[in-house]
Amino acid sequence: MFRILLSLAILFAGLCTQAEVRVAFIDIRLQNGELVELEAGSRFAHVAIEIQNRWLHVSEMHGVELIDSLTRFGNEIEILKNPDLPSLTLQDIQPYLGKPYDFRFVWDDPTSSYCSKLIANILNIQPVPMEFTGSFWRLTRTPRQLANLPHGLPGISPFKLYQYLIGRRSFQSEQSKLNQCQGVL
Repeated sequence: MFRILLSLAILFAGLCTQAEVRVAFIDIRLQNGELVELEAGSRFAHVAIEIQNRWLHVSEMHGVELIDSLTRFGNEIEILKNPDLPSLTLQDIQPYLGKPYDFRFVWDDPTSSYCSKLIANILNIQPVPMEFTGSFWRLTRTPRQLANLPHGLPGISPFKLYQYLIGRRSFQSEQSKLNQCQGVL
């Protein structure tokens, strides 16, 4: 009887720790504590995806890169997991590594990327009309630069990507997944 229970516990533990896709959404705050909003009412300003215990993201300075930690971007991170998708490998992301940051936010430009476009492309998620309505854009762009952003054209923001993934039943917050596994063992 003990062997059967032990075998079941090991089997279930393996199910809770199986390979899966993990996507991190990051709140970024200004020095005064104000939330950086890319769209009015949006929560997240950056996104990354886990690749073999590292994070793939896009930075303005380095373009598409793998990093060990996301803490330099902020401490408020929500991770969504999908146990139905296998973990990504270095081979999966090789075509993206080293691409420069896309300052123009052009969805159809295959030579550059921005954070949410990168993750959407990897997960095969379609673009939606872009909105540049958050305070971030008014604070960091001149009126001329703001007018040149691709308003209404295809793209995706970190928050729209989050809304899309959380709306799919196969993606769930890491915390709720951990609680489900801990409650059984």
